[in-house]
Amino acid sequence: MNTVEPRAPYPMSMLRGALHSFAKLYGDRYARYNIRMNNLMPGFCENVNLSEFARRSIPAQRTATFEEIGQTCVFLASHEARYINGQSILSDGGMNRAVR
Repeated sequence: MNTVEPRAPYPMSMLRGALHSFAKLYGDRYARYNIRMNNLMPGFCENVNLSEFARRSIPAQRTATFEEIGQTCVFLASHEARYINGQSILSDGGMNRAVR
């Protein structure tokens, strides 16, 4: 799992890039053995005390619950997600607006 850090993105961007590359590399390398590698990158969770301005900057207008993040983890580990491999999945309420 990874995180979103909008106040000081430079070190986090490097870490996120490394984790994304790690998932791609090992997802490709071990797929033939039925081993998948994915990253879950959640946004802010309910335990973070955000200012009203920061909360409004999230398109969903709220932070994630731990249950929502957990449900995404359970899905990625499930049989239904067996074809998802080498991906970085954002679960951030639409906060990351980058187009790839």
